Amino acid sequence: MAAAVRAASRAVDPRLVQIYDANDRFDPPYAVSEWVTGTPLPEMLATGPLDELTVVDAIGEVAAAIAAAHREGVAHLRLVPRMVIRGGAGMVKVRGVAIRAALAGVTARDLTLVDARGLGTLLYAGLTGLWPGGEVDGLPQAPVRRWRLCTPRQVRPELDPELDGIASRALRCVAVGSQVGTADGRCGRQRLLHTRCRPCGGRVPDRGGPCRCTASAPCRLMRTRLPE
Repeated sequence: MAAAVRAASRAVDPRLVQIYDANDRFDPPYAVSEWVTGTPLPEMLATGPLDELTVVDAIGEVAAAIAAAHREGVAHLRLVPRMVIRGGAGMVKVRGVAIRAALAGVTARDLTLVDARGLGTLLYAGLTGLWPGGEVDGLPQAPVRRWRLCTPRQVRPELDPELDGIASRALRCVAVGSQVGTADGRCGRQRLLHTRCRPCGGRVPDRGGPCRCTASAPCRLMRTRLPE
């Protein structure tokens, strides 16, 4: 935790909540951070999705803040809605860089990949008012069709196709039961595609249904065993 606080203090950007002081030798240890006022993203989404321009502006600021942290070798790894606050004059603040991941015991081999997926989930949430992969911070779970996460335009057909494409590409491997942005950089979809049918040893098809052997029930059963 002390290492995470020191790392967070290196990431200096007006959109990041700053760490001013820390002492892990004091009893109890403490850290002094910037006091931020404003509206957290979950409250902004409490009445439904935001308009496209607001989403683009807010998530664009978050992306710029995370890019600044990455330039200092620091990652967030826990980009969930409550980590984003919109203050006066539309100023966006991102809190919890490195620290929230340390509190949760989250690590990753590919830091930028996890944060990129985190940005994709925030974009998805802003466009739909839903959260991919389950309920988070009061946001309902996003719908799934044929084992795949519905794209933003499947939820809101009026959305701009380019925004839909960005969010969909960022989350292209999310499947039912998977964790968005897992610590090891993989996802449930990838693990699912490597599941084999026990009776025949054949690989279960990508698009659902049983494999080509006659034991269809066991194959279908295997496809439902998704990771927590």
